[in-house]
Amino acid sequence: MEVRENIFQMTKSGSKLQLADKLEYLLADHIALYIKTLHCHWNVVDPRFHSLHEMFEEQYISLTNQNDLIAERIRQLNKKVDASVMAFSKKISIQEIHQELNGNEMLSSLIESYEQHISDMKNVFEQSEEENDPSTADILTEILRDLEKNLWMLRSHQP
Repeated sequence: MEVRENIFQMTKSGSKLQLADKLEYLLADHIALYIKTLHCHWNVVDPRFHSLHEMFEEQYISLTNQNDLIAERIRQLNKKVDASVMAFSKKISIQEIHQELNGNEMLSSLIESYEQHISDMKNVFEQSEEENDPSTADILTEILRDLEKNLWMLRSHQP
């Protein structure tokens, strides 16, 4: 976990390759958030089933498109994307769901993951600005806008 915490620290003497490395960690967590959202979509049992099921679907579709944006930006920074499950599993910090949860517990778990992921993404956004990389900053701004909207929707469904 210590390596994970350090990966998002700001570096004044960083490079595009270091930025691409950090984007790989974001991508791994973004994919983990996608899978976690699918899990909730498929397994929700709650009096609000329909609204939660539909919201989770909208969110995982959004996350799918964002996964592609992040991966393609890594390639544009001249780094290959290792899309193996093993490579991603070494970089993921988003907590998985390992037990049966009710709707409120699913919401709380997703909210926690979104908050963490948004914080990490903002750190990489700040570094992209320091590195004078407006393209990466723009992509992250677009994704952050959607993530923050999703977080708002999740919070709005809590009792």
